[in-house]
Amino acid sequence: MRFLYVYSLVMALLGCDKSSGGKGNQVDGNHSLDSNPAEQTQMLTDTVDIVIIPTYQELSKRADALLAAVITFDKDRSQTNLDAMRAAWSATRSPWEQTEGFLFGPVEIGGYDEAIDTWPLNATDLRKVLSTTTTDAKVATADRNQKGFHAAEFVIYGENAANFDSFKPASAFTDNEVAYLSAVVRAISKIGQQLAADWSTAQGDKPAYKDTLITAGEPGNTTYPSRQAAIQTLIEKMAGICHEVSSAKIATPLSTRAASDVESQFSFNSLKDFADNVRSVQNIYTGTYPTTGQSGASLSALVAKSNPDLDQRVRKSITDAIAAIQAIPEPFPKAIADSSNDAVITSAQHALSALETLLLNDVEALVK
Repeated sequence: MRFLYVYSLVMALLGCDKSSGGKGNQVDGNHSLDSNPAEQTQMLTDTVDIVIIPTYQELSKRADALLAAVITFDKDRSQTNLDAMRAAWSATRSPWEQTEGFLFGPVEIGGYDEAIDTWPLNATDLRKVLSTTTTDAKVATADRNQKGFHAAEFVIYGENAANFDSFKPASAFTDNEVAYLSAVVRAISKIGQQLAADWSTAQGDKPAYKDTLITAGEPGNTTYPSRQAAIQTLIEKMAGICHEVSSAKIATPLSTRAASDVESQFSFNSLKDFADNVRSVQNIYTGTYPTTGQSGASLSALVAKSNPDLDQRVRKSITDAIAAIQAIPEPFPKAIADSSNDAVITSAQHALSALETLLLNDVEALVK
């Protein structure tokens, strides 16, 4: 998701200090990831085929299941069906959050991140929209902060949770709200399908983005003039989401103590979001996608070949960051209101920053 800052500017600031963030950084002719071009190309290929495309496919699949749950709830607005719809929203949210470590290529070109995951939500205008008749076309032309995951969350869970009260009861849903929810979820599913297609399939004169990535360094590839450029993109996007979780998703609401600044505040899904963001780093780095059980050639393997100590430190830093997030008391909007939780929250930020530093300083140094 996109907060009100641009990561590239943060990267520019970080670029003024590239000192190593830890021991074991070895950069010389014997410790370069560029030593085996075929292995690099296989890593890029497997990253797309095993992690990126399946994650987008899973997003579309779960969005379809969420839409089915919405339709079921519309026919029978029981608490059981409402609980199932809420579970389906959270399940759909997970693969999207696990794409945050590779927010480049089609997702940037098509503006899809902003289309389905803009935060903060414009709740005032959304309330007005929800009071009127809805069509898919109306949702398509709505402002980006009135649709996507958080608009769906707003409808499904209601606003009482922001005060740590009960979620919205089934009896409170209106026909217009359910119609708007259906249209929003259909749009999410279509974007998931489109992202998977953009990566995997040539469309007209536009090649599959997979081909653009795996042909890095070949003549005519202006997007990635070298394999190093493609690998650096992966590394910097992984570091970018670590920075975003620490310095925006956590830091902003912690500084204001305001539940209204917390992403996924209506559903209390925030900490799950944050952990899934780090899992996106884990999936890309290790070349695995646990949902399908597949694994392949990975950046981890290339790093281990050059510097096994560094690879072990990165792997441990990833698991440490996930564990530190999970140690924060649920729900996050309530945790930030209690200063006694500050130490455990800042511990998670430090773990994320440590991972970011390892990726930017140590791992990226191997490809320069």
